[in-house]
Amino acid sequence: MPWPDNLARRSHDPGFLWRVAIGIVAAGFVVSLLVRWLPGERAGDPMVRALLQASSSPQDPWAAVRQMLAEPNLSYYDILHSAWMIGAVYDPPPPADLFDTAAGAWGQEAADVGNELALSIADKEPTPDLRRIAAVRPPVPYANYALALSLPEATDPQEAYDALRVEGGLPNAEPARQMLVDELIANDRWDELTELAGSPDYRSLIPYYAIASRAAERGDWLTVLRLSPHTLVHRLETGPAVLAGFTGLCWLAFLLHAGRFREGGVSWLLCIVAVALGACSIPLTHFFIYYQEYGWGLEASNELLPGLKYYILGVGLREELAKLILMLPVIPVLVYKRSELQALFVCACVGLGFAIVENIGYFGGDLGTSSIGRLTTANFMHMSLTGLVGLSVCRACWHPKSLGPEAVAVFCVAAILHGLYDAFIALPALSTDWDIIGSFIFLAMVFQFFREFRGANHNQTYRLSVSFTFTVGVALVTSATYVYLSSQVGQMMALRLLTMDLVGSAVMVYLFLREAPESLIDA
Repeated sequence: MPWPDNLARRSHDPGFLWRVAIGIVAAGFVVSLLVRWLPGERAGDPMVRALLQASSSPQDPWAAVRQMLAEPNLSYYDILHSAWMIGAVYDPPPPADLFDTAAGAWGQEAADVGNELALSIADKEPTPDLRRIAAVRPPVPYANYALALSLPEATDPQEAYDALRVEGGLPNAEPARQMLVDELIANDRWDELTELAGSPDYRSLIPYYAIASRAAERGDWLTVLRLSPHTLVHRLETGPAVLAGFTGLCWLAFLLHAGRFREGGVSWLLCIVAVALGACSIPLTHFFIYYQEYGWGLEASNELLPGLKYYILGVGLREELAKLILMLPVIPVLVYKRSELQALFVCACVGLGFAIVENIGYFGGDLGTSSIGRLTTANFMHMSLTGLVGLSVCRACWHPKSLGPEAVAVFCVAAILHGLYDAFIALPALSTDWDIIGSFIFLAMVFQFFREFRGANHNQTYRLSVSFTFTVGVALVTSATYVYLSSQVGQMMALRLLTMDLVGSAVMVYLFLREAPESLIDA
């Protein structure tokens, strides 16, 4: 029997499915061992890496700093900043000699500055010696950066700005200049930021979102719209972007397979166009963020009622509206084809494109540890909501009098459910005791999506199991994430970080396999 036929037959066997999945994960483990020995520097944000290492051993969080000091290719600014961030989160004070080993790679003055920062972290204010070193002229490298880090939050921020300006005047001090820009943006010091923009050392460090925020304050919405696409590439990191793209490819493969693209079901070309349109909805979402914040005065809040207002009218409404607007170019084609299966899956691809770009930001912030969770929850949430909204729009076009109001209702429900799902994750008043409701909301999306899927599919059978495609995708993403994490933080820590995420996603994987067509799990 040819191997494709044999694979298709065996894909309906649960035992074979799990053996393949375990084999893929095991292969990822082997590859991770090889990747650690490849030459070259590790990608990713070293400060995020340090925080992840500290979180895995809170009894000795400073081991992460000691490991960074053993890597002379790292920026000393990043090491100082990592020490400050760890000190802000964990209780054990840093040892006074933490930075003694820095003398070999960065010089004795740098080591002295580091140790004074360690003492300042323990005292929760700059030591007199750190202030003395920072006052020396010409400036001692790293001293004013350490001073700015160690100043208490209650201190007049101008002292930190002045210290960062001094540090930023030194060669190779881009982290200090970037920190100054970030602090000025966070505190709406636009006049000082405008002054910095005149310097070639600072001009390239001022992000587009800051310029867009300034334009939004003036009500210059055309400028905001023009700048919104540029916000996508701010601090784009290759590793998280590749991981997000790979996660998206696994979902695209599932949608194409489930949509029977080989049998004339969904159009693979339309699906790819829809993914691209979904990616383009992110800049439009950014425009809506500025418009709602500066035009409506809608801002994030941890309080219950203002927070619900923000997540429903803000996050839920703007993201679903942006995806709906970018979905419109494919609607005429879908209406012409009059296929509910194609409408559901092509519109789901718009949500997938949105999720891929959104994931780049999330993966960059946590080195990709959330990739499994977002594969099984956030990605599918965007796909299902957008697919259901798109299907309702097509039905309204086919039967405007009877189903037009239903399309409006489906969109409103999608925006509300999206907002509530995020609110039960993010709002302290809801996430502590009521976070399970967020899972129920997600379950409702899964049930409704598969209900429409089964109806549009007319219960036809699949030669290659749909559950097989999904499980292989989860296994591939798990392996890719483990390989990437291992290259950043080592095998053991990568295993601990990934295990927590897999345990949290296990219920969602089970539910998906249970509800999928030709389920391999008994109801």
